[in-house]
Amino acid sequence: MSVRVILVRGNALGVGIAGSYLAQLCAGPQCEVRIAPDQTQSDEGVLGAAVLARPDCHRFHDEIGLPAEQLHTAKSVRPAFGWPSVGPKAEVLIPFSPFGPVHGGAEFHQHWLRARAAGNPHGLDAYSPSYAFEQLADSIGPTAAMKLPVDSGLWINRAAYAKVLLDHAIALGAKTSPNASTQADTVGADIVISCGAGRDQGTVDAANWHEKSVDLTPLCSVPGLEWQGYYNAVRRWLSLAGNLDGSPVEAREFNRLSLAEHERSLDMKALLEEADPMACQRTAVARKRDVFEACGRVTLEDYEVFASHEWLAVFWGKGLRPLRHDRLADAVPMEELQSWLGRLHAQAHSIPQQVAS
Repeated sequence: MSVRVILVRGNALGVGIAGSYLAQLCAGPQCEVRIAPDQTQSDEGVLGAAVLARPDCHRFHDEIGLPAEQLHTAKSVRPAFGWPSVGPKAEVLIPFSPFGPVHGGAEFHQHWLRARAAGNPHGLDAYSPSYAFEQLADSIGPTAAMKLPVDSGLWINRAAYAKVLLDHAIALGAKTSPNASTQADTVGADIVISCGAGRDQGTVDAANWHEKSVDLTPLCSVPGLEWQGYYNAVRRWLSLAGNLDGSPVEAREFNRLSLAEHERSLDMKALLEEADPMACQRTAVARKRDVFEACGRVTLEDYEVFASHEWLAVFWGKGLRPLRHDRLADAVPMEELQSWLGRLHAQAHSIPQQVAS
């Protein structure tokens, strides 16, 4: 029986993510996973020497059997409770967790908008524990952060993280290969998976699968998208790859889904780059913006990368204000609403203080 060979080459971080994932799920008597990280590339990505792993990283580490303790001892690692916006306006934190819970069928910020119109003095971020935890992130260990009642990711040194993942891939059965940068080095591979250093451009370009070649290179100019792009792409490819023979139908579907996800990433990137949200004319962004401005709702497209509360935080941070709140919020009596918001405001600040102490 012939052994199928998957070669994963390119950027060390991408090879570490894709290689360890494929080694865990594919490496064995019938499939050989080879990894060939490009050691000539800089440790710094588009956003610098630190990489942001979004909250899905904890699921990823569980899937590949990487102990949290092993990862948390890597160089320069700390929890992240959100990501910093980029663009012409002042940097703001975009939280990974919602600002507050849904109540009575209306999203939290709709209740807050109603209370704000009635004179509530507290800002939206005052109800989010994510903001308070982020201020304490340097004193909260990654392991402790995973036990908190909010979503968190990791800021981690890029080179150290890549090394941990590459070493783990080898422990899972992956074999090292010389730098497979030439065509001769790829001979014998049934599938060649390329992981670029990340493209920071606005063109419509996405991960592609053509016959025996798969490109997982993500858009990475938004914090967390490089990591998320590699993870999403390798999971998407493996779900369609079957026995590695592939077919034009499976490749087209992979490319279609990759392009759709890429478009949603470009939506956020385009919005962040505009000082005035009204100037962004991408169709999906314009639809989100117009609906939000009318009634405070955040609409979502298929294959979204970012959650509704992340879009909300960006819109609000850029000065966009709804003309009214969702009428579903009116079902809650004002006295009950004020009491509920008061409790949430107190909790948002007391929980982080308890953790810090």
